[in-house]
Amino acid sequence: MSIIRLSLRRQITIPTAAAVAGLAVACTDTTAPSTPALTAPPTSARPAVALGGNTIVFQRDSANQGFIYTMNDDGTNLTRLVAGAQPAWSPDHSQIVFVDKITVFIMNADGSGVRPLTGVSGDLFPSFTADGSKVLFTHRTPKGDADVLTINVDGTNRQTLLRLGGAAIEAPRMSPDGTKLAFQATRRTDSDIVVVDLATGRRAVVADSSFRETVPAWSPDSKRLAYKTGMLNAGRCIAVVNVDGSGRKFFTNDVGFCSTVSWSPDGKELAFTSTTDAAGVYRAPVDVAATPVRLTLPSGGASDQKLSWTR
Repeated sequence: MSIIRLSLRRQITIPTAAAVAGLAVACTDTTAPSTPALTAPPTSARPAVALGGNTIVFQRDSANQGFIYTMNDDGTNLTRLVAGAQPAWSPDHSQIVFVDKITVFIMNADGSGVRPLTGVSGDLFPSFTADGSKVLFTHRTPKGDADVLTINVDGTNRQTLLRLGGAAIEAPRMSPDGTKLAFQATRRTDSDIVVVDLATGRRAVVADSSFRETVPAWSPDSKRLAYKTGMLNAGRCIAVVNVDGSGRKFFTNDVGFCSTVSWSPDGKELAFTSTTDAAGVYRAPVDVAATPVRLTLPSGGASDQKLSWTR
């Protein structure tokens, strides 16, 4: 069975469609671990956390160090878990994957049970597959490319899922229905949002402009994507688009310098971060113009970055 290999210049149909859709890729990645298995990062005291779909996990950078926090979706019960970056929820909100020391870790939602998942340097941008049995992530090669790999949640069966000739793949996210993969494809200084149908291998560039489109996030119904546009001004730093590239519109809000975005469990709101003087995590309706609600107020030069409200 073949690894999906794509070129941005044309669509490719993969003959082994059904097997790819099931993520049973037979070509195991041959990249040997470049570092030994890492020990878990140090943890802090863990107060009780209200877990479930109403919980947001995010990265807070402070004094050149990233930490993983959770909070209720109204901004209450802010809890620091462990050192790390790029957190993402499992579908049932029972586990979190994140990056520390340029490799992927996994832990329980309350910060307990931290363990290395991949143990390979250069593994970034983790997220769960639709059924929660595997973790997707990007591995950066010595040539500067970046491929998409999968690994079981127990750390076994590391495999290459997708390669894109001449470009680096970052922030891969599988649709909640498990049929498509969205990611940012970066070539030199340009970055576009690409969607690949896992059953056919066909790809569509759904966001492509003179700006750098990054960090796609799926709506819970798998019909739309929200992403960072690369623009900085308020009202234009996040956009929403249908999965086929149609219906693109800006996410109306009065906060600029957006960083990352994630959908609410009901698909009616977006949570996002901003790195301006009004830094923090915000939430606002997707399709109705409204003033965003600010959920966090980092102090002392801290900045809230990558977040995940739903898988």
